[in-house]
Amino acid sequence: MAQGGARRNSGPAPDPNALRRDRKDDAEWTTLPREGFSGEIPEFPLSDALGAETDLWMALWRKPQGFMWSKLGLEYEVAAYVRAFLESVEAEASAGLKTAVLRMGAEIGLSLPGMHSLRWKFSSDEVAERREVRPASVKDRLRAVD
Repeated sequence: MAQGGARRNSGPAPDPNALRRDRKDDAEWTTLPREGFSGEIPEFPLSDALGAETDLWMALWRKPQGFMWSKLGLEYEVAAYVRAFLESVEAEASAGLKTAVLRMGAEIGLSLPGMHSLRWKFSSDEVAERREVRPASVKDRLRAVD
Protein backbone atom coordinates (compact mmCIF):
# COMPACT_ATOMS: atom_id res chain seq x y z
CA MET A 1 0.00 0.00 0.00
CA ALA A 2 1.37 3.41 -0.99
CA GLN A 3 2.24 5.78 1.80
CA GLY A 4 3.09 9.46 1.87
CA GLY A 5 5.42 10.83 -0.75
CA ALA A 6 5.78 14.06 -2.59
CA ARG A 7 2.59 15.70 -3.75
CA ARG A 8 2.12 18.70 -5.97
CA ASN A 9 2.26 21.93 -3.97
CA SER A 10 3.42 20.22 -0.79
CA GLY A 11 6.16 21.92 1.14
CA PRO A 12 7.71 25.30 0.48
CA ALA A 13 7.82 26.73 -3.02
CA PRO A 14 11.13 26.30 -4.84
CA ASP A 15 13.55 29.17 -4.46
CA PRO A 16 15.68 30.15 -7.48
CA ASN A 17 18.27 31.64 -5.11
CA ALA A 18 18.56 28.62 -2.83
CA LEU A 19 22.09 27.82 -1.72
CA ARG A 20 21.43 24.11 -1.43
CA ARG A 21 21.22 22.57 -4.90
CA ASP A 22 21.56 18.86 -4.12
CA ARG A 23 17.80 18.34 -4.29
CA LYS A 24 15.95 17.02 -7.31
CA ASP A 25 14.37 20.39 -8.07
CA ASP A 26 17.07 21.40 -10.52
CA ALA A 27 14.68 22.17 -13.38
CA GLU A 28 15.45 25.41 -15.16
CA TRP A 29 13.73 28.64 -14.23
CA THR A 30 12.17 30.76 -16.96
CA THR A 31 12.84 34.47 -16.77
CA LEU A 32 9.90 36.63 -17.80
CA PRO A 33 10.47 40.11 -19.25
CA ARG A 34 9.81 42.64 -16.48
CA GLU A 35 8.41 45.16 -18.98
CA GLY A 36 5.59 42.77 -19.88
CA PHE A 37 4.41 40.94 -22.99
CA SER A 38 4.83 43.02 -26.12
CA GLY A 39 3.54 40.50 -28.65
CA GLU A 40 0.17 40.39 -30.35
CA ILE A 41 -2.70 39.77 -27.93
CA PRO A 42 -4.95 36.95 -29.18
CA GLU A 43 -8.69 37.38 -29.59
CA PHE A 44 -10.82 36.42 -26.59
CA PRO A 45 -11.67 32.78 -27.47
CA LEU A 46 -14.93 32.36 -25.53
CA SER A 47 -18.28 33.32 -27.04
CA ASP A 48 -20.27 36.40 -26.04
CA ALA A 49 -17.41 38.39 -24.51
CA LEU A 50 -18.54 41.22 -22.27
CA GLY A 51 -16.79 44.59 -22.28
CA ALA A 52 -15.34 43.97 -18.82
CA GLU A 53 -13.99 40.60 -19.98
CA THR A 54 -12.27 42.17 -22.97
CA ASP A 55 -10.73 44.91 -20.80
CA LEU A 56 -9.39 42.42 -18.23
CA TRP A 57 -8.20 40.11 -21.04
CA MET A 58 -6.15 42.93 -22.59
CA ALA A 59 -4.69 44.02 -19.24
CA LEU A 60 -3.69 40.48 -18.23
CA TRP A 61 -1.99 39.75 -21.54
CA ARG A 62 0.26 42.79 -21.11
CA LYS A 63 1.67 41.28 -17.90
CA PRO A 64 5.02 39.42 -18.10
CA GLN A 65 3.15 36.10 -17.79
CA GLY A 66 1.63 36.78 -21.24
CA PHE A 67 5.00 35.78 -22.70
CA MET A 68 4.62 32.21 -21.41
CA TRP A 69 0.87 32.03 -22.06
CA SER A 70 1.58 32.81 -25.71
CA LYS A 71 4.44 30.34 -25.88
CA LEU A 72 2.38 27.55 -24.26
CA GLY A 73 -0.92 28.35 -26.03
CA LEU A 74 -2.90 29.01 -22.83
CA GLU A 75 -5.53 31.27 -24.40
CA TYR A 76 -8.49 29.18 -23.18
CA GLU A 77 -7.09 28.83 -19.66
CA VAL A 78 -6.59 32.60 -19.37
CA ALA A 79 -10.06 33.23 -20.85
CA ALA A 80 -11.63 30.84 -18.34
CA TYR A 81 -9.81 32.69 -15.55
CA VAL A 82 -11.05 36.07 -16.83
CA ARG A 83 -14.67 34.91 -16.95
CA ALA A 84 -14.50 33.18 -13.55
CA PHE A 85 -12.71 36.13 -11.94
CA LEU A 86 -15.39 38.59 -13.03
CA GLU A 87 -18.11 36.25 -11.75
CA SER A 88 -16.26 35.81 -8.44
CA VAL A 89 -16.20 39.52 -7.63
CA GLU A 90 -19.99 39.75 -7.74
CA ALA A 91 -21.71 40.13 -4.35
CA GLU A 92 -23.62 36.84 -4.68
CA ALA A 93 -20.55 34.78 -5.74
CA SER A 94 -20.02 31.59 -3.77
CA ALA A 95 -16.96 30.88 -1.67
CA GLY A 96 -16.27 27.86 -3.88
CA LEU A 97 -16.04 30.06 -6.96
CA LYS A 98 -13.72 32.48 -5.19
CA THR A 99 -11.48 29.60 -4.14
CA ALA A 100 -11.49 28.20 -7.67
CA VAL A 101 -10.44 31.59 -9.05
CA LEU A 102 -7.51 31.74 -6.61
CA ARG A 103 -6.39 28.29 -7.77
CA MET A 104 -6.84 29.16 -11.43
CA GLY A 105 -4.74 32.29 -10.95
CA ALA A 106 -1.96 30.22 -9.39
CA GLU A 107 -2.14 27.65 -12.19
CA ILE A 108 -1.58 30.29 -14.86
CA GLY A 109 1.15 32.01 -12.86
CA LEU A 110 -0.61 35.16 -11.68
CA SER A 111 0.31 34.73 -8.00
CA LEU A 112 3.82 34.53 -6.57
CA PRO A 113 3.33 30.95 -5.29
CA GLY A 114 1.96 30.05 -8.73
CA MET A 115 4.98 31.59 -10.43
CA HIS A 116 7.31 29.66 -8.12
CA SER A 117 5.57 26.36 -8.78
CA LEU A 118 5.84 27.00 -12.54
CA ARG A 119 9.46 28.12 -12.04
CA TRP A 120 8.90 31.54 -13.54
CA LYS A 121 10.70 34.62 -12.30
CA PHE A 122 10.91 38.24 -13.39
CA SER A 123 14.02 39.62 -15.00
CA SER A 124 15.93 41.96 -12.74
CA ASP A 125 16.31 45.63 -13.53
CA GLU A 126 20.05 45.97 -12.92
CA VAL A 127 20.12 49.70 -13.65
CA ALA A 128 17.43 50.43 -11.04
CA GLU A 129 19.14 48.16 -8.51
CA ARG A 130 22.44 50.00 -8.92
CA ARG A 131 20.68 53.35 -8.74
CA GLU A 132 19.23 52.37 -5.34
CA VAL A 133 22.65 51.50 -3.92
CA ARG A 134 24.12 54.83 -2.96
CA PRO A 135 27.78 55.22 -2.16
CA ALA A 136 28.58 56.04 1.44
CA SER A 137 29.26 59.70 2.18
CA VAL A 138 32.73 60.85 3.17
CA LYS A 139 31.48 61.29 6.75
CA ASP A 140 30.23 57.68 6.85
CA ARG A 141 33.48 56.35 5.41
CA LEU A 142 35.54 58.23 8.00
CA ARG A 143 33.28 56.93 10.79
CA ALA A 144 34.03 53.39 9.66
CA VAL A 145 37.77 54.00 10.21
CA ASP A 146 37.28 55.11 13.83
